[in-house]
Amino acid sequence: MNTRAFLQRIDFKQSVTIDLATLSQLQQQFLFNVPFENLSIQQQKPLDYRPSAVFNKVVERKQGGVCYELNSLFCDALQALGFKARIIAAQMWPDKKARADWDYNHMAVIVKLAGKEYLVDVGNGIYLGKPLAIAGGDYAECEGLRFHCEAYDDEHLVLLTEPLASIQDRSEQQVLVQRYVFKPKGAMREDFKPACHYVETSPDSVFVQKLVVTRWTEQGRITLSDNTFIETDLAQNRTETAVADTERNTLLKDKFALEL
Repeated sequence: MNTRAFLQRIDFKQSVTIDLATLSQLQQQFLFNVPFENLSIQQQKPLDYRPSAVFNKVVERKQGGVCYELNSLFCDALQALGFKARIIAAQMWPDKKARADWDYNHMAVIVKLAGKEYLVDVGNGIYLGKPLAIAGGDYAECEGLRFHCEAYDDEHLVLLTEPLASIQDRSEQQVLVQRYVFKPKGAMREDFKPACHYVETSPDSVFVQKLVVTRWTEQGRITLSDNTFIETDLAQNRTETAVADTERNTLLKDKFALEL
């Protein structure tokens, strides 16, 4: 891992210290500079998230990717920088009832610091706001949501979200939504092959069905969903603009620094 090139890619200019503040800044800078995108899937190019391949794609060719690429790269970089990090397996939007046959379709990262373990995720199309301690009742707030983790069953934890609006106005009914269930125990890249194959090839996969490119910015989130450009500010005000096919490549370059 060429950590100098990685840090340049995410525009990280500080010295690296193995602490929570640096981890939080690394996560934020990654999300500022590396979009979550499914261009390879849309172009029917097989995903390759081996360390050298994803480094070449995201760092050297300055592309983005999906969770298997982005979180595996981020974990590799954290380890090379001296953090105790591991990839973990998760199930997006799981049924509320535990199942024996988990389809681990999402990859995230856990980092251990000073005896605590933190969930970090740079490949989910949403920003948690900070590394989130998975125990002890920690909360994070970002993108109009509050996040926290709870026990799900003997093996899994669940990442829950709640709209900040319902927290601020307790006259509204509390709405907790499961973002994903995850297994804190470390996983291997190979564990995600079946889910990755489905995500990139199945006609039922949302990533096969439509183009999605999204990036976090200092002003909020920008997203290209097929032919609609969406801007959501920090107060969660949203605007949508139609994008013609002939304008797509220019928008990808101007707003996401991506070139096909």
